[in-house]
Amino acid sequence: MELSHHLAHAWSAAPFSGSDESLVLVMDGMGEHLRAMTGGDGAADDPAYAHDLKAAGPVRDAAAALAERAGGGHREAESAYLFSGGKPTPVFKRWTAEVSPPELANHGFGDMDSLGAMYSRVSSHVFGGACRPARAAALASPASPAPPLPSQTGTRAAK
Repeated sequence: MELSHHLAHAWSAAPFSGSDESLVLVMDGMGEHLRAMTGGDGAADDPAYAHDLKAAGPVRDAAAALAERAGGGHREAESAYLFSGGKPTPVFKRWTAEVSPPELANHGFGDMDSLGAMYSRVSSHVFGGACRPARAAALASPASPAPPLPSQTGTRAAK
């Protein structure tokens, strides 16, 4: 069985929620190609290929309208899934247009309009390479809560 890109990320996170019901956000920036999920390359109807657009609902309807209006030059940018009883339901998906030729290294990922692509651009400046967006994202996430500000503890800051 093959899973579409964002669905695979969601499945890898959901079992660790510790709950029978969870909301999983996938924001890596460049997921599956719209063409692959709407049938433009023949894979969409393959029973061994699981993707978000096989289930009826607003995510599939919006993707079909986008494919008809703009063609297939889009990729998943951000997705949200509600897992309940061990089954995912796509509840949100934002697509981003491919603005660079897919022949470029990493398919022009750094030029895409997505949170994951933004971290890729940051990592290229901070770490000298665009293939380290997870490092840049980790810098944005504190490992522990920030200490309270003096105004929150009832004490005054020393001068």
